[in-house]
Amino acid sequence: MPERVRVVAAVQRPYDGARSRHFLGVPPMEPGEPDTRSRMAIPRVLVIEVRPDGVFLDRYEESGGEVGDTWHESIDDAKAQASAEYGENLGSWIDVPSSEEDAVSFALRLAQASS
Repeated sequence: MPERVRVVAAVQRPYDGARSRHFLGVPPMEPGEPDTRSRMAIPRVLVIEVRPDGVFLDRYEESGGEVGDTWHESIDDAKAQASAEYGENLGSWIDVPSSEEDAVSFALRLAQASS
């Protein structure tokens, strides 16, 4: 079985970047229609994982709840997206050891240790 490719990074606290670009809900479909979406929280950690259907950049809040995801063609593309969104608030990317089953828990432990 091929080894899983997963990398994680923390989003620094206190966070002083732009508001989240991710929303929960459907955008207005017609001009003048109200926007009923709610803005998702700024993540605490990011996880990039290579899956059979592409590379995913997943975002998680402090409690481990998901706050958005995006599909990418490559790990470099996902990292570039993360850098564009979080800028100087983005920590270093760290490979998740194959012995770690849960990349999110691993990332949250690293983020907490660096706080």
